[in-house]
Amino acid sequence: MTGSHIKGLLLDLDNTLVDTKGADVNAYSKVEHYLSTNCKNCDPKAVIKHFQKLLKEKEIDPDGIKSADDWRTSLWQTALSDNACQKTSSEIYQLWKDTRIEGIFFTEEVQSLLKQLRSEYKLLLLTNGDSVIQRAKIKQCRAEEYFESIVISGDEPHPKPHPSIFEKSFKMLSVFPDECVMIGDSLATDIQGGINSNCRATVFVNPGGQPPVNSTCPKPHYTIESILELPRILDEIADKH
Repeated sequence: MTGSHIKGLLLDLDNTLVDTKGADVNAYSKVEHYLSTNCKNCDPKAVIKHFQKLLKEKEIDPDGIKSADDWRTSLWQTALSDNACQKTSSEIYQLWKDTRIEGIFFTEEVQSLLKQLRSEYKLLLLTNGDSVIQRAKIKQCRAEEYFESIVISGDEPHPKPHPSIFEKSFKMLSVFPDECVMIGDSLATDIQGGINSNCRATVFVNPGGQPPVNSTCPKPHYTIESILELPRILDEIADKH
């Protein structure tokens, strides 16, 4: 048996509900200013660029030995050392981390939206990432107040877009796949995962209106520029069924 109407919404966190990219920009700006003021012998932009490259290659310790904090501190150490900066990596990491987390919050508009949605649907936050890092973000934006359940890929065998993490989400909400809509900013993880798991529909949040990287990218059922447009899309989906 399958469902007849939408009962559950699976929502991504980063750059869907919170402006993680904006928080990153501000954090790197703070680090650059700090290094420019306190480390006269190094190139702050080069340090940051090097760290960003290292972080993109391996966000967490691939061997699972170091914690996320220790691993990222070591990445800053490498970037600082290779660019002749004598400031301590722990000091720079803490500045970057603290400034970044300050930028992770639900705006008043998003808070109102989530309250409205929860009055009509079961909400589940489905986010990829290291458990410690994502839980800090979840705590910062007080996500527990708005969602019935929260699933973090770091706690699961596989991240989005693997069907298993979606199957767990459906079970936690006690809904069928075709009673759920997946909403997120990543074609590769959110949209592909929603398609793989047979969600009723997928909604791609694309603030910049950026075109797909290539023709092989999964095609969302709906695309919006802001999460605040979601109620209109949900009404459209409901009207089609």
